[in-house]
Amino acid sequence: MKKHKILSVAGVLTLVIPLLFGLIPEQVEATDGIYYVDAASGDDGNTGTSPDQAWKTLDKVEQTKFEPGDTIRLHEESVFEDSLYLEGDVNGEGAEGAPIILESYGDTGGKARIDGNGGALIPAITSQKYHSTVTLYNASHWTIRNLEITNIKEGENPEIEKSFDNRVGLYVLAKGNGLTQDIHVDDVYVHDVNGHVHKKDTGNGGIFFTVTGTPAGEPTRFHNISVTNCNVENVTRTGISVGATTYADLVTHETEVYTIEEEKIKEFGHTEVLIENNRVFRSGGDAIVPQLCHRPLIQYNVSDEASYSHAKWPELGLRGDDWQVNAGIWPWLCYYPNFQFNEAYNTYDNYDGEGYDCDSGTGTIYQYNYSHDNEGGFMLICSGKNFNSLIRYNISENDRKHLFLASNNTTPDDPKWPNVPMKDIARVHNNTFYTGEGIDVAPMNQNEFGY
Repeated sequence: MKKHKILSVAGVLTLVIPLLFGLIPEQVEATDGIYYVDAASGDDGNTGTSPDQAWKTLDKVEQTKFEPGDTIRLHEESVFEDSLYLEGDVNGEGAEGAPIILESYGDTGGKARIDGNGGALIPAITSQKYHSTVTLYNASHWTIRNLEITNIKEGENPEIEKSFDNRVGLYVLAKGNGLTQDIHVDDVYVHDVNGHVHKKDTGNGGIFFTVTGTPAGEPTRFHNISVTNCNVENVTRTGISVGATTYADLVTHETEVYTIEEEKIKEFGHTEVLIENNRVFRSGGDAIVPQLCHRPLIQYNVSDEASYSHAKWPELGLRGDDWQVNAGIWPWLCYYPNFQFNEAYNTYDNYDGEGYDCDSGTGTIYQYNYSHDNEGGFMLICSGKNFNSLIRYNISENDRKHLFLASNNTTPDDPKWPNVPMKDIARVHNNTFYTGEGIDVAPMNQNEFGY
């Protein structure tokens, strides 16, 4: 596995002397155009500007600085046993209306494949070790589409082994970068990512957007980002997660009773977020989780067999202290997220195990969704920090255990949660529930005192 290097431009001697001795690769300045990479027939000595002059390796891409409007194309039959680390300062950024595009090319519409094999370490994060196959770091105006990505260590069998490595298929990461914007992931197939069996918030699973580092100066956050038309399969722990952030406590602290203030989440959280038309099959934990987002739209997604780690609990040798709590599609500390026209089914029981969950945050909306055959039921209404949820016009069919799990410990006489009226917790109306013959299910299970 290669070691990534950030190139220095501190002076002529700094550049030329290492080049003479082959210590660092030469950085290439690209002009507007299309650049081709073919793992089978390419050559890094080529110009890269036509299919018959294609480069061969991802190293060549990492050594090149691209300009707004440039396109990097990987041949659809290429299999790269490698990782790809793209950084704005080194590899360039697009501009409004002129993104840099990374995609596949070929005659059949197939996808080039990048096998991380455990993934290279991300040099931007030193506090913990994260292994990522494709990383976009501190770069705005990029589109990544039509690729196939894996990240499983050679020799590992996730069916019988649990991992304690943080692994990601596609990682969009920002640190001390201010407004990081216009990043779009489309039609990417991420599968077989054997990540940490427990960790869920940052960098562990299929597709992740994360803000890391120490909060200081201009807030670092994402704006105008999307994950669309992607297929995520057999990943641990989370399928798609947008956007855990180190600024979370500046938006609101999890243990505070107060609702999220709109201006706070617009200042420190993520804006104009779209998660649409994705399929997540067999995520070890949760399928799709937007985090710290202002009015994100999550629609036309499918979660199938979320919390799959629990289905193979005996084979993995997991114990009571390995227990997780997962649901299919749900938000964390978001402001008025809208979940509509999604389907969640076959979620495995894990104490939670519902298809959907109104968790900590303000104004969660679930409407026109379909839930069926979830072992943990239809909907979890969770946390004393869950306000103004609205659940309407959904269909639940043959969900198990309970239709609702009410786990909100807000009470009118609890000094921790003062002056919270019952009407501010959740409104539920005009949903349809169908339970087939022989299925024993409770309409509601209230396992904590509260509304």
